[in-house]
Amino acid sequence: MTGYEDEVPSYLMVRVTPQDGPIAAFCEQEAWQARERYPKLMGMGVPEFFHARERESGGWELSDYGGDTPQQARDSLGSHLRMRAKKAEEGGEAKAGQKWMAAALRMDREGGR
Repeated sequence: MTGYEDEVPSYLMVRVTPQDGPIAAFCEQEAWQARERYPKLMGMGVPEFFHARERESGGWELSDYGGDTPQQARDSLGSHLRMRAKKAEEGGEAKAGQKWMAAALRMDREGGR
């Protein structure tokens, strides 16, 4: 992901505190009305954690490698990356295999955390 020290795109913004003003009031009204229009979406279940990648056209795309906890999602993605590393190695692409494995190792638990 690109660093956004100066300007954060709106799709990366998460509002966690109420804001004043007509736009904020409209957003709150829309959210309240959505509860009535989509009552089945109100239920809260087990959280799902997925890896996402930023799309060049804007926004995000979720991967298929997720889990019930952040570490499970990391483990799932790490397993996929290890398979890609093995496939690259078997295909004679040692350098690509090393890059895939380096990415897989980043998904592993760090000691003491």
